[in-house]
Amino acid sequence: AELRAAVRATIAGVSPRGAVARVRALREMACPSTYLTPELLPLTEAPALVLYAEKEDAVVRADSPARAALERAGRAFFPRGRVHTVRNPGGPPVQHASLVFHAENFLPWIGDFYRALKPRKALGGG
Repeated sequence: AELRAAVRATIAGVSPRGAVARVRALREMACPSTYLTPELLPLTEAPALVLYAEKEDAVVRADSPARAALERAGRAFFPRGRVHTVRNPGGPPVQHASLVFHAENFLPWIGDFYRALKPRKALGGG
């Protein structure tokens, strides 16, 4: 409840000027296809986890270039990565950025991801 209240207060505290600036910045962003070329792939060999909400399309278009690339060819970008859709069977659908409100639906994916990681020695360490 405390976390929800803090998130709601932060959202309510975004000024109209701040909201306009965010939308403007999003509009001015370059399309990933202009800078993500096959020569740059993979982006990393590190484990990666991409979680989409079942109602992600309320904010991120289903046909957006980045989303399509990750859903269709996620392994090209992150060979050790996984892409999943988080659902809430029998309850209200998981919305974009609702980790706070649907933590119980995200936790199994996040827990599995971290359990699969093995402790590694520090680089250059003995």
